Amino acid sequence: MSEVVKLLSSNDLHLIPGVLSEVILSTKEAKKTRNAAYDLLVVMGNKMKAGGVVVMQGVADADEIVEDGNISI
Repeated sequence: MSEVVKLLSSNDLHLIPGVLSEVILSTKEAKKTRNAAYDLLVVMGNKMKAGGVVVMQGVADADEIVEDGNISI
């Protein structure tokens, strides 16, 4: 998953908020899973730091009234 996030273009960043809650929950699992989840959070943070736009229609649980927005930390 880390490699997928690294390869995302600035137009495909809707994936990050779509999986963020699952990644956070994974930090509470066994050691190997926890370490992988933490590493993925760091990769996501670096991708967000680079900037881009989140198209909220691409986020599965987003409300219809939420507007697209710039992504940042």
